[in-house]
Amino acid sequence: MRIIGERINTVRPNVAEALKERRAAFFQEEARRQVEAGANMIDVNAGSEVEEEPANMAWLVEVVQSAVDVPLCIDSYNSEAVAVGLKNSRHKEQAIANSFTLQRGRHDRVLPLVKEYGCSVVGLPMDDAGIPYDVSSRVEKSLRLADAVSKYDIPLDRLYIDLLAMAASTDTGHAPVVLETLKQLKIKLPEVQTLLSLTGISYGLPARRLISCTFLPMLLYLGIDALIFDPSTRSGEQLMAMIPAADMLLNRDRYCQNYIAAYHQGKLRF
Repeated sequence: MRIIGERINTVRPNVAEALKERRAAFFQEEARRQVEAGANMIDVNAGSEVEEEPANMAWLVEVVQSAVDVPLCIDSYNSEAVAVGLKNSRHKEQAIANSFTLQRGRHDRVLPLVKEYGCSVVGLPMDDAGIPYDVSSRVEKSLRLADAVSKYDIPLDRLYIDLLAMAASTDTGHAPVVLETLKQLKIKLPEVQTLLSLTGISYGLPARRLISCTFLPMLLYLGIDALIFDPSTRSGEQLMAMIPAADMLLNRDRYCQNYIAAYHQGKLRF
Protein backbone atom coordinates (compact mmCIF):
# COMPACT_ATOMS: atom_id res chain seq x y z
CA MET A 1 0.00 0.00 0.00
CA ARG A 2 1.37 3.37 -0.99
CA ILE A 3 0.48 6.21 1.35
CA ILE A 4 1.11 9.53 -0.38
CA GLY A 5 1.32 12.51 1.97
CA GLU A 6 -0.76 15.36 0.58
CA ARG A 7 0.30 18.40 2.63
CA ILE A 8 2.89 19.95 0.30
CA ASN A 9 0.38 21.31 -2.19
CA THR A 10 0.11 24.98 -3.11
CA VAL A 11 -3.67 24.80 -3.24
CA ARG A 12 -3.24 25.45 0.50
CA PRO A 13 -2.64 29.21 0.97
CA ASN A 14 -0.01 28.80 3.68
CA VAL A 15 1.96 26.41 1.44
CA ALA A 16 1.79 28.81 -1.51
CA GLU A 17 3.01 31.64 0.73
CA ALA A 18 5.87 29.55 2.12
CA LEU A 19 6.94 28.62 -1.40
CA LYS A 20 6.93 32.25 -2.54
CA GLU A 21 9.06 33.18 0.47
CA ARG A 22 11.38 30.18 -0.03
CA ARG A 23 10.93 28.97 3.55
CA ALA A 24 12.85 25.72 3.33
CA ALA A 25 12.37 24.82 7.00
CA PHE A 26 8.58 24.89 6.57
CA PHE A 27 8.67 22.27 3.81
CA GLN A 28 11.26 20.13 5.53
CA GLU A 29 9.06 19.94 8.62
CA GLU A 30 5.95 19.17 6.57
CA ALA A 31 7.76 16.33 4.83
CA ARG A 32 9.23 14.90 8.06
CA ARG A 33 5.88 14.96 9.88
CA GLN A 34 4.18 12.97 7.16
CA VAL A 35 6.93 10.38 6.79
CA GLU A 36 7.14 9.90 10.56
CA ALA A 37 3.37 9.35 10.57
CA GLY A 38 3.63 6.62 7.95
CA ALA A 39 3.68 8.21 4.48
CA ASN A 40 6.01 6.29 2.18
CA MET A 41 5.76 8.89 -0.59
CA ILE A 42 5.39 12.68 -0.57
CA ASP A 43 3.25 14.61 -3.03
CA VAL A 44 5.00 17.77 -4.28
CA ASN A 45 2.88 20.48 -5.92
CA ALA A 46 4.34 23.88 -6.84
CA GLY A 47 1.58 25.16 -9.11
CA SER A 48 0.60 28.40 -7.40
CA GLU A 49 2.71 30.58 -9.73
CA VAL A 50 2.21 29.29 -13.26
CA GLU A 51 5.15 30.99 -14.97
CA GLU A 52 7.52 30.12 -12.14
CA GLU A 53 6.32 26.55 -11.64
CA PRO A 54 9.28 24.67 -13.19
CA ALA A 55 11.80 26.67 -11.15
CA ASN A 56 9.66 26.37 -8.02
CA MET A 57 9.35 22.62 -8.55
CA ALA A 58 13.12 22.21 -8.86
CA TRP A 59 13.66 24.12 -5.60
CA LEU A 60 10.89 22.29 -3.77
CA VAL A 61 12.08 18.83 -4.79
CA GLU A 62 15.59 19.65 -3.57
CA VAL A 63 14.30 20.97 -0.23
CA VAL A 64 11.96 18.02 0.44
CA GLN A 65 14.68 15.51 -0.40
CA SER A 66 17.06 17.22 2.01
CA ALA A 67 14.64 16.25 4.80
CA VAL A 68 13.28 12.80 3.87
CA ASP A 69 14.48 9.84 1.85
CA VAL A 70 11.27 8.62 0.21
CA PRO A 71 10.06 8.73 -3.41
CA LEU A 72 8.13 11.77 -4.62
CA CYS A 73 4.85 12.18 -6.44
CA ILE A 74 5.51 15.03 -8.89
CA ASP A 75 2.13 16.72 -9.01
CA SER A 76 1.57 19.15 -11.89
CA TYR A 77 -0.41 19.73 -15.08
CA ASN A 78 2.68 21.49 -16.47
CA SER A 79 4.79 18.92 -18.31
CA GLU A 80 7.88 21.12 -18.00
CA ALA A 81 7.46 21.15 -14.21
CA VAL A 82 6.99 17.37 -14.24
CA ALA A 83 10.18 16.98 -16.28
CA VAL A 84 12.17 19.13 -13.86
CA GLY A 85 10.73 17.31 -10.87
CA LEU A 86 11.57 13.88 -12.23
CA LYS A 87 15.04 14.96 -13.34
CA ASN A 88 15.84 16.15 -9.83
CA SER A 89 14.21 13.22 -8.02
CA ARG A 90 16.57 11.01 -6.06
CA HIS A 91 14.43 7.89 -6.53
CA LYS A 92 13.46 8.30 -10.17
CA GLU A 93 12.16 4.79 -10.81
CA GLN A 94 10.03 4.87 -7.64
CA ALA A 95 8.63 8.33 -8.39
CA ILE A 96 5.14 8.99 -9.77
CA ALA A 97 4.31 11.59 -12.41
CA ASN A 98 0.90 13.01 -11.53
CA SER A 99 -0.80 13.14 -13.99
CA PHE A 100 -2.00 12.63 -17.56
CA THR A 101 -5.46 12.48 -19.12
CA LEU A 102 -7.05 11.66 -22.46
CA GLN A 103 -7.38 15.36 -23.23
CA ARG A 104 -5.86 16.32 -26.53
CA GLY A 105 -2.07 16.36 -26.39
CA ARG A 106 -1.84 15.66 -22.68
CA HIS A 107 -0.41 12.14 -22.79
CA ASP A 108 2.02 13.05 -25.59
CA ARG A 109 3.79 15.42 -23.21
CA VAL A 110 3.82 13.27 -20.06
CA LEU A 111 4.26 9.66 -21.16
CA PRO A 112 7.62 10.23 -22.91
CA LEU A 113 8.93 11.50 -19.55
CA VAL A 114 7.60 8.39 -17.81
CA LYS A 115 9.33 6.23 -20.42
CA GLU A 116 12.60 8.19 -20.08
CA TYR A 117 12.81 8.06 -16.28
CA GLY A 118 11.26 4.64 -15.73
CA CYS A 119 8.81 5.98 -13.17
CA SER A 120 5.10 5.39 -12.64
CA VAL A 121 2.29 7.68 -13.74
CA VAL A 122 -1.20 8.64 -12.61
CA GLY A 123 -3.88 8.56 -15.28
CA LEU A 124 -7.17 10.43 -14.89
CA PRO A 125 -10.07 8.78 -16.78
CA MET A 126 -11.28 11.98 -18.41
CA ASP A 127 -11.08 13.53 -21.87
CA ASP A 128 -12.00 16.80 -23.54
CA ALA A 129 -15.63 16.22 -22.54
CA GLY A 130 -14.66 16.41 -18.87
CA ILE A 131 -15.00 14.02 -15.94
CA PRO A 132 -17.44 11.14 -16.51
CA TYR A 133 -19.91 10.45 -13.72
CA ASP A 134 -21.00 6.91 -14.57
CA VAL A 135 -19.11 3.66 -14.07
CA SER A 136 -19.13 2.46 -17.67
CA SER A 137 -17.61 5.70 -18.99
CA ARG A 138 -14.92 5.69 -16.31
CA VAL A 139 -13.99 2.10 -17.07
CA GLU A 140 -13.96 2.75 -20.82
CA LYS A 141 -11.66 5.74 -20.37
CA SER A 142 -9.44 3.74 -18.03
CA LEU A 143 -9.01 1.15 -20.77
CA ARG A 144 -7.98 3.94 -23.12
CA LEU A 145 -5.45 5.19 -20.57
CA ALA A 146 -3.96 1.69 -20.43
CA ASP A 147 -3.77 1.60 -24.24
CA ALA A 148 -1.96 4.94 -24.27
CA VAL A 149 0.60 3.70 -21.74
CA SER A 150 1.12 0.45 -23.66
CA LYS A 151 1.88 2.35 -26.87
CA TYR A 152 4.93 3.77 -25.12
CA ASP A 153 5.99 0.28 -23.96
CA ILE A 154 5.43 1.30 -20.35
CA PRO A 155 4.45 -1.71 -18.19
CA LEU A 156 0.84 -1.52 -17.04
CA ASP A 157 1.81 -2.02 -13.41
CA ARG A 158 3.37 1.46 -13.56
CA LEU A 159 0.01 3.04 -14.35
CA TYR A 160 -2.13 4.29 -11.46
CA ILE A 161 -5.74 5.04 -12.35
CA ASP A 162 -7.12 7.88 -10.24
CA LEU A 163 -10.63 6.91 -9.14
CA LEU A 164 -11.63 10.60 -8.97
CA ALA A 165 -13.53 10.64 -5.69
CA MET A 166 -15.88 13.63 -5.73
CA ALA A 167 -17.75 15.19 -2.84
CA ALA A 168 -20.69 13.15 -1.59
CA SER A 169 -22.18 16.46 -0.46
CA THR A 170 -22.94 17.27 -4.11
CA ASP A 171 -24.21 13.78 -5.00
CA THR A 172 -24.39 10.74 -2.72
CA GLY A 173 -24.01 8.57 -5.81
CA HIS A 174 -20.33 9.47 -6.16
CA ALA A 175 -19.03 6.92 -3.62
CA PRO A 176 -20.86 3.93 -5.17
CA VAL A 177 -19.49 4.95 -8.58
CA VAL A 178 -15.95 4.96 -7.19
CA LEU A 179 -16.39 1.56 -5.56
CA GLU A 180 -17.95 -0.11 -8.59
CA THR A 181 -15.29 1.39 -10.88
CA LEU A 182 -12.57 0.01 -8.59
CA LYS A 183 -14.23 -3.41 -8.60
CA GLN A 184 -14.44 -3.52 -12.39
CA LEU A 185 -10.90 -2.25 -12.94
CA LYS A 186 -9.54 -5.07 -10.78
CA ILE A 187 -11.23 -7.49 -13.20
CA LYS A 188 -10.63 -5.78 -16.53
CA LEU A 189 -7.16 -4.33 -15.83
CA PRO A 190 -5.63 -6.54 -13.10
CA GLU A 191 -2.08 -5.30 -13.74
CA VAL A 192 -3.00 -1.64 -13.36
CA GLN A 193 -2.76 0.08 -9.97
CA THR A 194 -5.52 2.21 -8.48
CA LEU A 195 -5.28 5.43 -6.49
CA LEU A 196 -7.61 7.75 -4.62
CA SER A 197 -7.44 11.05 -2.75
CA LEU A 198 -9.32 10.01 0.36
CA THR A 199 -10.32 13.45 1.60
CA GLY A 200 -12.28 14.43 -1.50
CA ILE A 201 -15.35 12.34 -0.73
CA SER A 202 -16.09 14.18 2.55
CA TYR A 203 -15.61 17.75 1.30
CA GLY A 204 -18.30 20.12 2.56
CA LEU A 205 -19.67 17.76 5.20
CA PRO A 206 -19.37 17.68 9.02
CA ALA A 207 -17.54 14.86 10.83
CA ARG A 208 -15.20 14.30 7.89
CA ARG A 209 -13.10 11.84 9.90
CA LEU A 210 -16.11 9.55 10.25
CA ILE A 211 -16.66 9.56 6.49
CA SER A 212 -13.03 8.72 5.73
CA CYS A 213 -12.96 5.95 8.33
CA THR A 214 -16.15 4.47 6.88
CA PHE A 215 -15.03 4.68 3.24
CA LEU A 216 -11.53 3.29 3.75
CA PRO A 217 -12.48 -0.33 4.61
CA MET A 218 -14.68 -0.49 1.51
CA LEU A 219 -11.74 0.59 -0.65
CA LEU A 220 -9.35 -1.82 1.06
CA TYR A 221 -11.72 -4.75 0.58
CA LEU A 222 -11.86 -4.04 -3.16
CA GLY A 223 -8.07 -3.79 -3.42
CA ILE A 224 -7.13 -0.11 -3.62
CA ASP A 225 -3.37 0.21 -4.18
CA ALA A 226 -2.52 3.78 -3.15
CA LEU A 227 -4.12 6.52 -1.07
CA ILE A 228 -3.46 10.24 -0.89
CA PHE A 229 -4.10 11.80 2.52
CA ASP A 230 -2.33 13.43 5.45
CA PRO A 231 -1.28 10.72 7.94
CA SER A 232 0.03 13.26 10.47
CA THR A 233 -3.39 14.43 11.73
CA ARG A 234 -5.57 12.66 14.29
CA SER A 235 -7.81 11.52 11.44
CA GLY A 236 -4.77 10.31 9.49
CA GLU A 237 -3.49 8.43 12.53
CA GLN A 238 -6.77 6.52 12.72
CA LEU A 239 -6.69 5.75 9.00
CA MET A 240 -3.13 4.44 9.31
CA ALA A 241 -4.22 2.14 12.13
CA MET A 242 -7.09 0.77 10.07
CA ILE A 243 -4.89 -0.40 7.20
CA PRO A 244 -3.00 -3.22 9.01
CA ALA A 245 -6.21 -4.19 10.80
CA ALA A 246 -8.03 -4.50 7.47
CA ASP A 247 -5.15 -6.41 5.86
CA MET A 248 -5.24 -8.91 8.73
CA LEU A 249 -9.01 -9.41 8.50
CA LEU A 250 -8.84 -9.78 4.72
CA ASN A 251 -6.28 -12.59 5.04
CA ARG A 252 -3.48 -10.48 3.56
CA ASP A 253 -1.33 -10.70 6.70
CA ARG A 254 -0.20 -14.28 7.38
CA TYR A 255 -0.37 -15.14 11.09
CA CYS A 256 -1.23 -11.47 11.83
CA GLN A 257 2.48 -10.66 11.85
CA ASN A 258 2.22 -7.15 10.43
CA TYR A 259 -0.71 -6.28 12.67
CA ILE A 260 1.13 -7.41 15.80
CA ALA A 261 4.30 -5.60 14.71
CA ALA A 262 2.30 -2.40 14.17
CA TYR A 263 0.84 -2.78 17.67
CA HIS A 264 4.27 -3.15 19.29
CA GLN A 265 5.53 -0.16 17.29
CA GLY A 266 2.72 1.97 18.70
CA LYS A 267 1.05 2.45 15.31
CA LEU A 268 -2.43 1.25 16.24
CA ARG A 269 -3.65 4.44 17.92
CA PHE A 270 -7.36 4.63 17.21
